[in-house]
Amino acid sequence: MGRGIRLAIFDLGGTIVDKYSLTPFLSFKETLGNHGIRVSTQDIVRDMGMSKYAHIQNILHTHKCDWNAIYNRDPSSDDIDNIYNDFLTVQKEKTKSTMTILPETKVVIDELQKNDIQISVTTGFDQDTMLLVHEKLMNHGIHIPENLMISSTCMNIPGRPDPGMIHELIKRANINNNSQVVKIDDTPVGIKEGIHAGCWTIGVCRWSVHMGVEKPSQMHAIDEYHDLRLQKLSRAYRILKDSGAHYVVSDLYGVAELARDI
Repeated sequence: MGRGIRLAIFDLGGTIVDKYSLTPFLSFKETLGNHGIRVSTQDIVRDMGMSKYAHIQNILHTHKCDWNAIYNRDPSSDDIDNIYNDFLTVQKEKTKSTMTILPETKVVIDELQKNDIQISVTTGFDQDTMLLVHEKLMNHGIHIPENLMISSTCMNIPGRPDPGMIHELIKRANINNNSQVVKIDDTPVGIKEGIHAGCWTIGVCRWSVHMGVEKPSQMHAIDEYHDLRLQKLSRAYRILKDSGAHYVVSDLYGVAELARDI
């Protein structure tokens, strides 16, 4: 990266905000549970990073038999719309009340900006939730231009892993060479988005959804027990490396180091 990189595109949940992406994870569980569908961790984590609407579609497809057993029919597009709208309500409330900025975020973004690297965002959050997160970031002194933050619901383009959001950000940032761009993400879907766009990609493990945290009470154990943390970091590392990431780092500080060295 170094002098060559001019644009860093971050994911939001699990990358610069929201430890372990618990906000959407818990919102999926609560919303689908309210409709009688009990989803496993694997059901949710498998497609984390996609647009939330497509994510819900995939979960309902997987649980079509369960839906039939309850409602005596397949899930319809109206059902998906209703669940999605319920999900958005739950997620926005959790975003306001519990979502936090990750500890490394401000230091790393400040350092990148000092090196004249523009900061931008793509996310699977809807636009309203993205703007709530933007407000939280601004309140913590983290300045990302609003026009360089794109949600999969902002435009009439496919969500991740399609590279459309990245292509739009590259245009807005006046970048002429995709090799001057890096995508930083905690999910395979987000890494593949960067690969499809022809960018450098960095997977970040520490707060990833792939650390396997399912409820806030499990956070303490990871912080407290070194061996457990290493075990979970190793698992997240393998998942991100297998997704094709050019680099995988344990936390965002590793991104700052790569920015000087690549």
